Order: sequence, then structure tokens, then C-alpha cells
Amino acid sequence: MQKLRVFILLCVITLLTAPAQSATLDDTFDQATSAETHGQFREAMAGYQKVIEASAKANEDAWAARSKARIARLLVNKGLIKQAEPLYLQSLKLTQAQFRKDPELMVDLDDLAESYTAQSKKLPDAKECLFHALALRLVVDPHHPNVNQSYRQIALYMLGRGDRAAAERYIKQGIELEKNCPPSKLYRLVQDQGLLASIYMQSNDWVKAEQTTRELLTQAEKYPFLSWAWPQLHCTLGQCHSQRYQYEESDREYQLALTLAKKYPNPNGDISPECVKGLKENAILKLKNRSKAKQIVKAKH
Repeated sequence: MQKLRVFILLCVITLLTAPAQSATLDDTFDQATSAETHGQFREAMAGYQKVIEASAKANEDAWAARSKARIARLLVNKGLIKQAEPLYLQSLKLTQAQFRKDPELMVDLDDLAESYTAQSKKLPDAKECLFHALALRLVVDPHHPNVNQSYRQIALYMLGRGDRAAAERYIKQGIELEKNCPPSKLYRLVQDQGLLASIYMQSNDWVKAEQTTRELLTQAEKYPFLSWAWPQLHCTLGQCHSQRYQYEESDREYQLALTLAKKYPNPNGDISPECVKGLKENAILKLKNRSKAKQIVKAKH
């Protein structure tokens, strides 16, 4: 009986000890979080470091992982990208099992990705930060909406550097993820397919630009809440036809865009002036490229 009592007492002590360690880690983590919230950089860094050290003794890897992600975020926010690199690389090794154990870990990694994105706007070359943000988001969830955001940001970066092939490759990856998105998220698909059409236009690939725009228009016309995009898409088709010497088709698209613009205003700006300009240019181009336009018409028939 005495042995049984001792065994029960040991079990109770064991059960009480583990939560106490966890509570201590919880308190230290909360104190570090509070310091970070109040802009106390050094105190927050020291607090998270204490959590990491205590986690190693208590075998609490989730607390350590969260603290490392937060230290990395603090460093990135200060522009100390190189100092954050080792912690960033460790974050890439986290697993779905660890995320299931503590879902807040996913939030911390996504916050770190946001910090890299924010820093990308302040640096002369945003490439490293943008790719770091993408890598972190892919670790958290390859199908998370923020992954599409990263692909879009990288595509825009590549386009700004004149690398249209890379821009096309990355925006297509984003579009592929959005193909089965719910209607409420279709505006992202509109944005990304519009960017893809723009890439084709900058590459003077007017056939692909028209094809992409028509596919997008077919999709957008199914949903009245996307009516704001209809005038712009018809205007884009007007440009595509004009560049291919199809001036009659171009005029029809510009006229339709003007009509729709009166009925469905675009919150991003009125495209009517652009359509009017296109119609005026077509009037000149019809005379200038008369023979070429006739050849195109004959070829179609």
C-alpha cells in the first residue's frame, strides 16, 4: 500500500510539473510579445531568446520555433536581413505535424513573410525578400491565398526588370492556383489574368493577349459583381485588334467598352478617354495601313 501511495504521488508531481514548465514558457513568451508590441526591441529579443533556451530544456519545440520566427521578424523589420537568414532557413524546415501541434506557428511564419514583403519595398533590389516570403508561405500552405500574392509580386518584380519570360512563368503559377477559387475571390483571378495579358502586350504577342483577355471576359461575364471589369476587358480587346490591323473589330470593341463604361463605372478609373484615343488612332491607321488591313480581311475569309 505504501508503494502504491508513493507511485500515485510521483504521478501527481509529474502531471503538475509539465504544465508549470509550459506556463513559465507561456509567461516569458507573453512578456516578450508585450515588449515587442511596445517597440522595446532589445527586451523582446532577449525574451524570445530566453524562451528558446528554456524550450530546449523542457523539450517544447513549438515555443522555440515561434520564438525563432519572431526574432527573425524583428531583425527583418529592422532591415537586418543577413542576421535573420539562419533563423529563416530553420523556419523552412518546419513540418505540417508541428503546425498541427501549434497552429499559431503558421501565423508567426506568415507574419515573417509579411515582414519580408514590407522590406522588399524599401530595398534597391526586392528579389531576395520576395522569394523568402514565397518560400515561407509555401511551407505554411501551398494553397494559401497569400501564395498567389507572392507569385503576383514576383511577376511584377520580374516585369519591372524586363524579364517578361520569368514574369509570365510566375503569374501563371498564381493563376493555376486560382482556377478553382470561389466566386468571392475571382477578383484575384481577374487581376492576375489581366497582368498576364499585359505581359503578352508588352512582348507584342497580341494573339496570346487577345486569347487571355477573351478567356477572362468569358469568366467575368458570368458574375455581375465583376461588371466593373467588363469595359476594361473590351478596351484591351480593342487594342489587341488594332495592333493586328483589324480596325473594324477594334472599333467595335472600343465602342462597346464606352457603352459599358457608362453603365458599369470602374472604381480604378474611367477608361473612356483611352477608348476615345484608340478610336482616333484607328481612324488614322486605317488610312496608313489600308493595304495591310485589306490583306488581313482577305486572309480571314
